[in-house]
Amino acid sequence: MQGRKVLMALLVVGCGTTGLEVRTTLDAADWTPAQVLLLPAAVADKAIPPARGLPGGVSRPTAGDAGALTIEALEAELRERTTLTFLSQAEQPFSRTVTASLVEQLNKQYLNTRAVNPHLAQELGPELACDAILLTAVLRYGPQVEGGLQQMTRSVDAKVGQSDLVIRSAATRVVVYFNAQMRCALVRLSDGAIVWDAAVRKRRKRGLLREATQETVLREAVNTLLSAFPYLKLDEN
Repeated sequence: MQGRKVLMALLVVGCGTTGLEVRTTLDAADWTPAQVLLLPAAVADKAIPPARGLPGGVSRPTAGDAGALTIEALEAELRERTTLTFLSQAEQPFSRTVTASLVEQLNKQYLNTRAVNPHLAQELGPELACDAILLTAVLRYGPQVEGGLQQMTRSVDAKVGQSDLVIRSAATRVVVYFNAQMRCALVRLSDGAIVWDAAVRKRRKRGLLREATQETVLREAVNTLLSAFPYLKLDEN
């Protein structure tokens, strides 16, 4: 039905540490953007966990790394899995200082309030060769140590002559969790409306086999986030 507005909130939570929250304010069948500009991510001040206690081989990323790697993962999946045409800021450099200022304001608004001033978005319309922008906020990114050291004790019973001996060996290992928490909003420039808004949190413990890495957790977060994107290709539904 053309012109029908839809307001929907969906919350899916798993394992107590993983969540996907999606909000849409427009039926995707009513409007489809021809081109979307993917803007650089805004990274929260305390998004990167502290580096203390990290074991060798596990490093703390910078805020710049967190934003760039998140956008890189998002862009790769969006281009592969959706029906839309995406432009990156590198491909569409801002020619005016005022444009960059408006983008910065919108990024900060979305990071701090999960909302945008529609009038600011509308001002961008004539400046950008696209119908919509995708805002990204990185709320948590990187490895962290939790609970200090984990003690592992192993006992071996042995008999020597007439005496029973119990040999105990103890070892410690650092418990590391990898985090990727973000949210994205698709903003229509003609009226400044947030068409789609989604938030996701992934947190995985590094096991003995080290199957979880920051890269795999980021990829999982992006895949979960985009599972609710309204413009996926048919084979993604």
